[in-house]
Amino acid sequence: MEQDTAASSTATGPTKVCKYCRKEIPKAATRCPHCQGDQRGWVARHPVWTAVIALAVLAVIGGGLSGSGYRPSAATVGTSGPVQELNDKLMAENSPTIKELGTLPVNYIGKSFSLFVYVQADRYYNYGFADESQWYSVRIWDSSANSAFDDVYAYLPRTAQNAQLVNAALNGPVFAKVEVTVPADKWQDGSNAFLEVTSWSYPNGV
Repeated sequence: MEQDTAASSTATGPTKVCKYCRKEIPKAATRCPHCQGDQRGWVARHPVWTAVIALAVLAVIGGGLSGSGYRPSAATVGTSGPVQELNDKLMAENSPTIKELGTLPVNYIGKSFSLFVYVQADRYYNYGFADESQWYSVRIWDSSANSAFDDVYAYLPRTAQNAQLVNAALNGPVFAKVEVTVPADKWQDGSNAFLEVTSWSYPNGV
């Protein structure tokens, strides 16, 4: 039988009422000396379940952060100092910007352009790029994107060369120069998943 932290109900000092039999017991007692009722809270009585639940909550939070609703801001990603400053300068030259693309994509259907962007691997397949066996999916943004809602999705054919970029982007955002187009046969109104990456390279001598 578990040793009570207060061996006697007649011990002097502060008291409390038992949760079960409602008799007065020492305040420090973890088990009632009358009915043997456990006075500890649920967490203390179930440490294993508490740990399991805590891990599950952390997993949900972690999954939410890594999902499509979150990505680091362009201002805080990458190497600080001169490299970051150069990245910002290059992104400032984007025309159109990612925010412009996402807001008015219909203006760019059938057009091609070069963009300096951050690239992060993702798994969003939609519309003309729904065939996961044919495309790699990435999420891209530049300094014009104020939040994840301004990002757009881009797709690369599954080639060995493109796998290099995607594998690097699995570990976090990668800064790259991408040649992209908005294929008329793959774009659909209301979607932010419409860019095809035709080629890419690492700027800054990477």
